[in-house]
Amino acid sequence: YKKNGRVQVSYQTLWEHSIRQLCAENASETRTLVAGNKVIPVENFFDCAIKIALVLKLSNKYIVRRITDTAACIDDANIDFSQFFDTDEDIETFNSLLLHGIFLPIDTDHFRFSHIYYTDYLCAVGFIKYIAHTHWERILISPDKVSVYPQWEGVASWLAFFDENWRNIVLSKQPELLLSFEEIIKVIGPQELCAAI
Repeated sequence: YKKNGRVQVSYQTLWEHSIRQLCAENASETRTLVAGNKVIPVENFFDCAIKIALVLKLSNKYIVRRITDTAACIDDANIDFSQFFDTDEDIETFNSLLLHGIFLPIDTDHFRFSHIYYTDYLCAVGFIKYIAHTHWERILISPDKVSVYPQWEGVASWLAFFDENWRNIVLSKQPELLLSFEEIIKVIGPQELCAAI
C-alpha cells in the first residue's frame, strides 16, 4: 500500500482487500482461480468465506471439515457444511477455498481460519449481508443488556465500524470496543469516546 501511494486507505478497505487476497492467493488479473478444471471467480471464494465464518461463529465452532461423500459422519466438533453449499459448484468452491491462505490445515480433511480476526471480520460482513439489523442486538448483546457477549466482541467492533446505528448501540453499552478503530475514534471524537468510557 505504501509503495502504491495508498497510505490513506481506510482500515475496512485494507482488511477486505487483504482477505480477498488470502482467499485468492495468487489470483490472476481476471481475478479468477482454477479449482480442478473449473475457473472460479474470487468473488465466489470471498462469499464462501463469509458464509463459513458466519456459520462457525453462530454455532460456536472453529473447525471446518472438507465436504466429502461421507460428510454425514461428523462428530460434535464439526458442522456438516454440505447443508449450506448444495450445488456441485458450491461444494467445489468450498473445498477449494479450504486449500487457500485464509485457512490452516489441521489434517487432510479439517481446517480452521488462519487467524481469529479473519473470522470476526467475515462474520461481520455476513451479518450485514445475511442477517436483518433487527436481530443483531438479540444475537450479540447479553441478556442483561449491559454488554456484548465476550465471544462476539470482535464481530460487534467490526459492525460498529460498518454501521452507524450499531456504533451508537456499542457506544452506549461498551464503548471500549470502539477503541480498535482509529477511524471510528475520529468520527465519534476522542473526547466523546473518553467520556462514554
